[in-house]
Amino acid sequence: MSTIPTWPISGSQEVTAPIGGLESHCVGQWQNIKVTSVSETKDFPVNVRTALVGLVVPTIFTKVQLERTMGRVDAISEGTRFAYMPDVIQALTAAGKYNEAAELRRAQPNRFSLYGFEQTVYELAG
Repeated sequence: MSTIPTWPISGSQEVTAPIGGLESHCVGQWQNIKVTSVSETKDFPVNVRTALVGLVVPTIFTKVQLERTMGRVDAISEGTRFAYMPDVIQALTAAGKYNEAAELRRAQPNRFSLYGFEQTVYELAG
C-alpha cells in the first residue's frame, strides 16, 4: 500500500494521483512489480539499484500515463513504470536494507518524487 493518497476513478481500475505535488494530478493505475535486475540508469546510486533486486514495489504510472499529463518525454524508455520514492524507500526498509533506504531518502527532493523502473528490470507481480 502506498504512502501517497490517490483517488479511485469510478468504474475503472485507474486512480487520480498527485504528480510533483498536491496541485497537479495524473491518471494512474496501481501495479506491483518485482525488480529482477539492476537498472543501468545513473539517476540513482548502484548500491540502491542493486538492493532493489528481488523486491516488490508498488508502481503508479506508466510512461504513457505521464505523457498524457506532461507531454512527450523522449528520455524515458517505453515500458517504464514509476513508483513514488517513499514507496521504494518503504520496500527497501521492509527488506532490512536500511542504508540504501536512507541514501534514497536523502536523494528525494519531495515526497511526490518518482523512481523509474525500465521495462528490462522488472516483471509484473500480483
